[in-house]
Amino acid sequence: LCLRRPPFTAGVRLGAGGAVGGVDSWSGDYSAEVAPVPRVGAFMTSAAEGIFSLKPNLVLATIDAGPPEAIIQLRRAGVAVEVLPSP
Repeated sequence: LCLRRPPFTAGVRLGAGGAVGGVDSWSGDYSAEVAPVPRVGAFMTSAAEGIFSLKPNLVLATIDAGPPEAIIQLRRAGVAVEVLPSP
């Protein structure tokens, strides 16, 4: 699951776009490749519950994704979250 366009773009460029199980609402507009993929809201206001419902193995986000409480909830629940620097 990708929260923010840069991690999603990197995944697509690496050929992993088809493995993305959900995106924030802004990243979902980037590519027709993810048209059927669920949206979890704006990258700054994503709710942990919506992300949990998609059962991700990994969440890729940028430092400004959040809210921070949602990232903390995901990690406490055992979801792998990788936070990348903002572009």
